[in-house]
Amino acid sequence: MSDIYGNKGEYSHEIEVSTLEDTNPPVITSVEPEAGRYANNIRLLGRATDDVGVKTFVFQISQDKINWSDIQNIDLTDEPKNARASYNFDISSYDDGIYYIRSKAYDAAGNVSSIKPYVEYYIDHTPPNTPTGVRVTNAQGNITIEWDQGEEIEIFLKSVD
Repeated sequence: MSDIYGNKGEYSHEIEVSTLEDTNPPVITSVEPEAGRYANNIRLLGRATDDVGVKTFVFQISQDKINWSDIQNIDLTDEPKNARASYNFDISSYDDGIYYIRSKAYDAAGNVSSIKPYVEYYIDHTPPNTPTGVRVTNAQGNITIEWDQGEEIEIFLKSVD
C-alpha cells in the first residue's frame, strides 16, 4: 500500500469480518381500523418494526380464530425498519357475520413475528327493515321524527329524503 507520493507503508495483519445472523423477529405494533361493522370494504393498515428491516407483511382472516387464511401478502421492496402496509380489503362477497383479522411480518432472514391479537369485524350487508310507527311532530319550528324500535341493533340515520 502507498500514499499519493509513493511512500510505502507496512502491511498490517489480515482482518476477517463477518456479520452476525439475524435472529430477531419483526414485531407487529398495530392493526387498524378498530373493531366495528363494515359492509363493502375494510381499509386495513398494519405497522411493524424490525432491527434489520421488514420484508413482507401479511393480513389474515378467520371466523373461528383457529383456521386462518391469507388475505394479502405485501412485499416491501425497501425493507424498512419501521414498516407500514395497507390494503383495501373487498368484503362484498363475504357472508354476514363476525370475522377476525390479524397480521404477521417477516424479515429477510425468514424470522416471523409473533401473532398479535386479532381485531374483530362484523360484516353486515343486510339493510335495516323499513321503520314502522313513524311519527312526525313539529314544535316551535323543530321537526322530530320518531319510529318504533325494530330488531336491528344499530341504525344510523344519514339523510332524510
